[in-house]
Amino acid sequence: MQVTVDIPDEIASRILSSGLTVQLFVEQLVHQAEVKPGSIETGQPKRRDLNAFFEAMLVDSKSLKTLPEEAFLRESFYTDHER
Repeated sequence: MQVTVDIPDEIASRILSSGLTVQLFVEQLVHQAEVKPGSIETGQPKRRDLNAFFEAMLVDSKSLKTLPEEAFLRESFYTDHER
């Protein structure tokens, strides 16, 4: 695959002054960042992240007031709105 990128002149001149071509420098960067199978984030949270999230939610949850089931009915959310 070939990719074309714009590289600022200042960065290109620093690369060239180090004795590398810009192409070789970019190829080295790509090689260093080589992606291993399964290492790309899919947007799906990992189980350990979910567990940590729920554990954090549980902190001090014992101090929360218990609400009756009716508090979660659709009608209860709109009691102070005009119909």
